[in-house]
Amino acid sequence: MAEYSAEYLKNYDWKISPDFSIQDVFSKLKLGESVDKICEGYGFVKISNVNDTCLLTFNDGTSKFYHDLM
Repeated sequence: MAEYSAEYLKNYDWKISPDFSIQDVFSKLKLGESVDKICEGYGFVKISNVNDTCLLTFNDGTSKFYHDLM
């Protein structure tokens, strides 16, 4: 089943309930921690806390900071 973040749904004005929030998941991570989390919309598979900045890792192994994605 596909999972979509609240941020993706808001950005694309989808009227369905999100499975998670990127910001909520990130806020629970300690410095240097990561969690596997898939957002089918954006295509990322991991959320990490790198120097107190949210880093998203994608299927192809590339990464992008959350603020660059938004």
